Amino acid sequence: MNIFSNINTIFNNREIAIGLLLMAFIIFCLSIRNIRKSIPSIIKSILKIKILISIFLIAIYGLCIVLFLKFINYWDFGLLKDTILWYCIPGFIMMVKYITSRDDSSLVKRIIIDNLKIFVIFEFIVNFYVSPHVWIEIIIILIITFIVVLDVVAKSDKKYKSVSKFLRALQFLFGLSITIYVFFRIIKDFTNFWSINTLKEFLLPIILTITFIPLIFFSVLYSRYEQFFCRLDYYYKDDRRLRIYIKKMTIRECLFNHREVSSINSNWRNYRDAKDIDSFFNSLT
Repeated sequence: MNIFSNINTIFNNREIAIGLLLMAFIIFCLSIRNIRKSIPSIIKSILKIKILISIFLIAIYGLCIVLFLKFINYWDFGLLKDTILWYCIPGFIMMVKYITSRDDSSLVKRIIIDNLKIFVIFEFIVNFYVSPHVWIEIIIILIITFIVVLDVVAKSDKKYKSVSKFLRALQFLFGLSITIYVFFRIIKDFTNFWSINTLKEFLLPIILTITFIPLIFFSVLYSRYEQFFCRLDYYYKDDRRLRIYIKKMTIRECLFNHREVSSINSNWRNYRDAKDIDSFFNSLT
């Protein structure tokens, strides 16, 4: 009981419910022989040097941001759990999403639009109040997951269009019920909701998202350069001087513009001398 009460002081019932369901799902997966056999290859993929470097960079960068927020008296250890969870889940997902994306439109604008919508306010308010019973949270999560999975399956085939409409209506009613319950709790507990600590919790993911943009930007930039330079290393493996010349020209022309690097990569031809390469770069200006 003491262990559970200690856990309950760190995590709320919804987070505990999600953790228990994940553990149950992992145990179920491990009970399947084919999945157990694939574990070594999965671990080997995760432990690739590039992934480890990305995790290390996120950790160091996150630590620097936290130290800065602590220096200006914003961050305290009460926000530790929320900070770790943000960097481990949304932060890492954002990094992978934008690095692997082929969309070369304004990166900063996309991050802000994708992550700082009005939905963030709704999500925070809903997550602020959770059921006092873990088993109720488990049932709610299972119901929502079941409905969402069914909706995904229904959308895959036009003959289930009517089922998909019903499931979307069900999701709306379910969401509306939770929203009504949450706002009822806010009115009842108005003093505790509107506090400095609540405001800090609400603003934390927004601050972390905004401060995360430079790391994502330079990671995407590095990824675009790496893709193009690997291509050059393959094309010009026997001509080191030409490789270096093209790389220098690319950096000089593009510098911090990842869209131009992608454009050069997609329009590149197997040019064989400096004259052709100069003509190519001149055509870009």
